[in-house]
Amino acid sequence: LVNTIQEEAERLNAFVSNLLNMTRLESGALDAHRAPFDLGEVVERTRQRFERMRGGRTITWKAGDAADRAVGDPVLFEVALGNVLENAVRYSPEGATISMASTRRDGEVVLAVADEGPGVPRDELDRLFDKFYRGAGAKHLSGTGLGLSIVRGVMQGMGGSAKAEIRADATSGLVVSLALPLEMG
Repeated sequence: LVNTIQEEAERLNAFVSNLLNMTRLESGALDAHRAPFDLGEVVERTRQRFERMRGGRTITWKAGDAADRAVGDPVLFEVALGNVLENAVRYSPEGATISMASTRRDGEVVLAVADEGPGVPRDELDRLFDKFYRGAGAKHLSGTGLGLSIVRGVMQGMGGSAKAEIRADATSGLVVSLALPLEMG
């Protein structure tokens, strides 16, 4: 019972935080500090936070060569990654693996989060980041449709980007990539 209360309190806190972040984004009051930070440290901290919520799912993390230092706001990056992981856990079945891997590409660090959920139809990919949009496969689950719109807004506020792709290496699933400038020097 205590675990259920704690999980529901965390879910409510995440919901309120998402609403506040969306309000800040829309009003231009979200202040992103841009400084070099250790991407691996933020990813690992976020992964640890999801240990209890993951159920029977496995969450893996693999840092690519020289892809561990990014420029952005580590607190806001954790907000973005938390929303992506929450969706991956919500839509992946028990026993699935959610994998995170960072790579270096064209002066950016890209963190790709791949799940084993049902994925989305190709024509819905662009709309996933729209405020209040929920894909056809998400109608049966609770949610507000704010998570990925906050992800995109936060990432853009830090000079980065977010995108979703259909998982090419599996029969189903989605890959959400978060990209930030790579720390140079």
